[in-house]
Amino acid sequence: MDEKGNYHYGFFDDYFTDPKRIAYLIYDDERLIGFAFLCPYSNIGQYPDYTMAEFTIFPAYRRQHFALKAAELILMRHPGKWEIKYNEKNTGGRRLWNTLTEAYQPEIYHLNEEETVLAFEV
Repeated sequence: MDEKGNYHYGFFDDYFTDPKRIAYLIYDDERLIGFAFLCPYSNIGQYPDYTMAEFTIFPAYRRQHFALKAAELILMRHPGKWEIKYNEKNTGGRRLWNTLTEAYQPEIYHLNEEETVLAFEV
């Protein structure tokens, strides 16, 4: 996000025009608190049904379990082969994705020292 709270993302428009991409706006009641973008494009040369391309809960709403609940709902709505990539420096993201995927026994791929991909099936 920039200093005005705008999130700049090069593929943003594609999530509203490309039928292979899915955009979720995450709300708590009537307040927009985050978003999730799904696509079928692999980070590890495989053929997932879904990749969590982007996911965020805005800072003011973090640490209230919104992320885990939203991510669980998204997975349940989209059964199939999944990939989720996260940055190892993002401790909150790492904790979220490992907690979320633990029951699915994901395969773990380290792309480099900072990026990890979890591949699993729901």
